[in-house]
Amino acid sequence: MRNITLTSLLIWIGATVCFAQPDSTQESKQSESIGSLQTQVAASNALANQIAGQLVVARQADDTQLAEFEALTQQLIDAVQESFDLQQKLHEAQLAEAEAKIAASRAQIKMRQSNSEDIVAQRVKMLLDVPEQFRTPLSVLEAMERCLKEKDYEAYVGLFSDEGADLLAGMLLQSMTMMGNMLGLMEATGQSPEETQQIKSIVESCNGFMRSNPSSESVAAMGKLASMLPPVFFQLGATGPDGTPVKPPQFAPGEYAQVLRQSSGMLTDPRVFCVAILDVVSAMEANENDNQQTVASEWKLVIDGVRATATQKSLPIDQTICKTESVEMHLENGRWKISQIGSDDELMEFAGATTLQPSQPSPIAPSNSPSVLPSSPQANGNGLPSMPYASAPPAENNQQSLRMLQGRWHVDVHNIAGEDQADTEPQLELVIDGQILRCVSRSEEVGSPIQIRIKNDASPVWQVELVVDPNGDAETQHGLLQVDESSLRICMANSGSAIADKDFRPQTFVPGKRVTLLECSRVQPDKTSTLSGKWETKRHLAEQKTQIVAEEKLPDWNDFLEQLPEVGTALVMFSNDSDISVQMLPVAKSVTEAASVVFVELPQRTWRKVAAPPATHFVLMKDRQLIGARTGLLTQKRLADFVGLAKTWLTPHSTGVDPASLVRIDCYINPGKDNIGSQQGGIYSLTTAVVAVHEDQALLLGPDSIAGYIEKGYACVARVRDESGKPKQLPLDVMQIGPVKLIGQVDNKAKSAVSATLTLGDGQTREITLESTDYPKSVTEPLDAYDTGSAIYHIRGARGLVAVQLAPVDYRPQIFQPVLSGCFTVDRSRHPISNFASPIDWQSQTVRSVGSSIYGSNRNGPELFDVLCPTRPAPCGFTFNKHGRLIGRYALGAPTDKDMTHSVFQPSTTHSVLQAALAKLDDPALKSALQRTLDRSP
Repeated sequence: MRNITLTSLLIWIGATVCFAQPDSTQESKQSESIGSLQTQVAASNALANQIAGQLVVARQADDTQLAEFEALTQQLIDAVQESFDLQQKLHEAQLAEAEAKIAASRAQIKMRQSNSEDIVAQRVKMLLDVPEQFRTPLSVLEAMERCLKEKDYEAYVGLFSDEGADLLAGMLLQSMTMMGNMLGLMEATGQSPEETQQIKSIVESCNGFMRSNPSSESVAAMGKLASMLPPVFFQLGATGPDGTPVKPPQFAPGEYAQVLRQSSGMLTDPRVFCVAILDVVSAMEANENDNQQTVASEWKLVIDGVRATATQKSLPIDQTICKTESVEMHLENGRWKISQIGSDDELMEFAGATTLQPSQPSPIAPSNSPSVLPSSPQANGNGLPSMPYASAPPAENNQQSLRMLQGRWHVDVHNIAGEDQADTEPQLELVIDGQILRCVSRSEEVGSPIQIRIKNDASPVWQVELVVDPNGDAETQHGLLQVDESSLRICMANSGSAIADKDFRPQTFVPGKRVTLLECSRVQPDKTSTLSGKWETKRHLAEQKTQIVAEEKLPDWNDFLEQLPEVGTALVMFSNDSDISVQMLPVAKSVTEAASVVFVELPQRTWRKVAAPPATHFVLMKDRQLIGARTGLLTQKRLADFVGLAKTWLTPHSTGVDPASLVRIDCYINPGKDNIGSQQGGIYSLTTAVVAVHEDQALLLGPDSIAGYIEKGYACVARVRDESGKPKQLPLDVMQIGPVKLIGQVDNKAKSAVSATLTLGDGQTREITLESTDYPKSVTEPLDAYDTGSAIYHIRGARGLVAVQLAPVDYRPQIFQPVLSGCFTVDRSRHPISNFASPIDWQSQTVRSVGSSIYGSNRNGPELFDVLCPTRPAPCGFTFNKHGRLIGRYALGAPTDKDMTHSVFQPSTTHSVLQAALAKLDDPALKSALQRTLDRSP
């Protein structure tokens, strides 16, 4: 047979598919939409390009094995064939759509010709039949005042032209940005939690209105708004890094109004946004405004052709119902509409900006403004631009700031990489002496000392550099610090882990994958303390400070689960008293009643620790397990389809899988000579399955990477519970690791070189046979043992664990079969769920393909099957069938937006690993327990 090189193969495939033209007539019109076909074509082309790249790399690599080369070649042929077929369907669909549009256009032209008199009459009638509020500029002003007095903001926004509505939306966006920037300052200066939470809720309500793909013009305009400081900063004398005062932004005449209009392009619907924000702000200010006397408005009206300007004559203006100096209007389609609220001077005063002379350039962010100001929107915890920091103070001020830190602090919140550490260090304290911070647990120092270097303490939230082990490795991490007489908060970039970023600085005090968060309260000095006296300090608490900690405890995820039935499906609607909530309530009740599903309505504001931001959210739960969520206005059919997901959705209860059959392993991966073996820093959580239990001993099946970490000296512990149910940590021993003999293999013989067949669009087929002498026979011939990436671990001291039930050794999943996968929660983001706290993340998934891939380099190695995940993040741990039988452990891949699949070992591999461990066990009781697990599989 002829040897075919990679290059010639790729050229031949490309030429064949690109230039082959089918002779057969067009088939019937395709039912797929053009958008769907375009997406499929793009995905198919991307896959072909990816495989072609892999082939190029494989050809150049010295250690490429024949099996890999052959498999990639066949995959490339299949991908190119699929792309060609999809392109044919797309061309036919586009042709059909074009013909339909032409036919529709001809029909419309014909209809308009036959109804021309009626159309003209209707147009004239529309221009003449003007609603009363739009007939004159004065009627517009009267309607505006009436709407504002009655708080009918939908009718109020309806008085605006499109240009005016865009300007109003831009002004509200600017207000939300400034409010977001002020939140941190308010919290730091001791404002009441209720007041700051009200403002935070208003700011967060913006998130639901943002476009996913705004224009570059809108993004640039929003960037300009985000770079502007609130006017109060200029009044307080904020300074730049060089010590010079920060100057207000400058705009050319009319430029700021244009920037505001352009920024409204960030919104999905500027008018709806305006109504929603005005409603929320009005509700917050209701009590204050109800007690305020208003002054009757008196307008001076000047009409100039199709434009009119109304100037407020009543004083004081801020006590009139409109609270504005001028209103501009113009005539549009025979109707007077508001085109601008407030004069250009009022807008500039609103922004704290100044007007440039015509000869001056137009800088949005002055050169002497703080260097940390973003040139484009940089999101903070509220989803809006972050508050900049003031300039660094003189060095002597740092000493005064350090005095506030001195003493002992009890750690109330300890969160690393999004994981709560309360069970790990329940009695952790921070002891600060001078610049040195030490962590103390049960009177013993843990971890390395940390030097606090204050970079900036001019604002209530300080920028600090935290130097871990200053006389050793001296690893510096950026952080934020906030302190008063009774409380201390520190948020720092994670130290000594793969997720650390030397240039990353946290933006706010919230948990996250990349940060460590500490929230502490000052410890009252105690003469009997076992700590050194130099670490003690007097505790000065003002009476008003003690009231801050009395904030009402909001319900969390566990409280949320208590609202649901333990068994069965429930649709939870988080309502926020908006028009959407009012509109969706009867729809939700009708859908759940028809589907015999429990309906639960909860106020979003009360449950904002569970569902955020403020909006109408629907969360679908089954057996207290999360299925998914939807937000906003939905048709009854879409909501019914969403609820219908629960019918075939698998859960631990429906399958009989006991959550006690999975055990979490925490691996502390902390580089550095003083960190090896310590339980500090970032935690990497992995999942294992219980395969045997005897009294307080258990055998766990898991990835062999845990054994690798243990061998390197890192701390790896199993998180279980003792006899009283309290959490505890246990060390692990490695019982079985390495290649194993596979049992139950369907095909266990040498496999020949690949032979690929390509079918063209005209029905012709061509066969390609590839052969090579560059690879050893061990690539295709059977081996005595194969790598599975698995290991068996032993723990002692655990109670309440349950061994899994295995699927039969010859069990093969079927395509489209539902399966249940579970692993311990790592990523807690489940929008709009703001704090998903279930310890194990369970998800109903679907088998996509079986036997299409092999684990390892030998073609006779462990076979895998691919599982499709419905959403991300998706659990990749252990996969069970609908009867609760363990099919296999996670093997390869991670779900992404482009490929939502991962690969899982088949049951034969699981049985093989357990049989290998059985032969090595010396403990008769454990050996008997493991044998029972193997024997119980049907």
